[in-house]
Amino acid sequence: MKRDIIRGLSLLALASSTLFFGCAEDFSEFSETSDVAVSDTDATDAGRDTASPDSGDLPDAQQAPDSGVDAATSPDAATSPDAASDPDSGTGDPGTPSTPYFECPDGTTVGQGWNTVDVAGTERTYHLDLPADASVPPAIVFGFHGFSGPGSPRDDTHGFRQHMLNMGIEPDARADLPFILVLMEDTNLQPVAGLDWDIRTDDPNVDLPFFEAVVGCLVEHQAADEGQVFAFGFSAGATIANLIHSKYPDLLRAFVSESGLWANEEENLRIALQATLGFPVVDWQWPEMAPIDAGSAAILLSRGGPNDLVPGAPGRASLDEAGEFARDALVANGRVVIDCWHDGGHTLHPEVTGALMLDFFAAHAAAGPSPLLTETIPSLPQSCTIERP
Repeated sequence: MKRDIIRGLSLLALASSTLFFGCAEDFSEFSETSDVAVSDTDATDAGRDTASPDSGDLPDAQQAPDSGVDAATSPDAATSPDAASDPDSGTGDPGTPSTPYFECPDGTTVGQGWNTVDVAGTERTYHLDLPADASVPPAIVFGFHGFSGPGSPRDDTHGFRQHMLNMGIEPDARADLPFILVLMEDTNLQPVAGLDWDIRTDDPNVDLPFFEAVVGCLVEHQAADEGQVFAFGFSAGATIANLIHSKYPDLLRAFVSESGLWANEEENLRIALQATLGFPVVDWQWPEMAPIDAGSAAILLSRGGPNDLVPGAPGRASLDEAGEFARDALVANGRVVIDCWHDGGHTLHPEVTGALMLDFFAAHAAAGPSPLLTETIPSLPQSCTIERP
């Protein structure tokens, strides 16, 4: 009896240590520093001039990498900014709310390179790449890296930013879609508190208020377009993007989610439990996958076949199956889903290129329902199919 108890506790400890996306292997290819170095100097004066207070009705902007501050705050300490606007207050077409979603905290730096923002008393750090043309309100594209274990948050940010740039996801890649590339620096959350990103619940959460603050500051100081907020995430980074969309479905209306989890879908929760051998080590509490008007949001979702498994987990948990279940639930609740399948396992889809992502974002730059309700994207590979509500 004693041996069984000890064995059970050991399995629980193992499950807790791996949690979900429990090792860093899924991030190793994006963790290297690059020839295009990120400056460690805050650039408060570079780039677009500070917008006037009257520009607050412009659309929202992209989020930046999580902060690498030494003293990461407890998830229980995070609260949403008191002055944040109610996302449901917009009365216009989808993606064009009549008032800004979020306000910018005083003292925030907003310029090319590294910036800081105060989030509930904690300094968070994010990196911006700004477009050259300051005459057009830019879109926002967030990048969310996968879990890197105890790796440096600054290195994580360097690596994924460089990977996105290498893919051609850079602010001036398309004349019809200038955008701000945002990478938030994570707080290095480890299981069971999170996976670099705070993916367990929407309240309390340390990263959602950070996202809100960055969006508010990009609207206020860079005249960013709140109707053109996009994101690209992989693995745990896809999961935080999924959570953001679940929280703000009319703000993050189009994004790329590769090999992630949707903790507000029943079968995804079952698969997450398989990863930890049935031990409920994480109390998942996500917002409901709320029904939306048909086509008012679109997700490009990729999954990597039979070997797309939660890496390092003691139990076999298929992210390919999770993506399939999520696809069906998303479509049933009004989303257009581009379902891209490959057999490369837990890695990025080789045919989901940076050019395809930018085509996808540009197709959703205008307000209103997704054009994919009736059309397609010419660059869409045969490995991708469009599923419509």
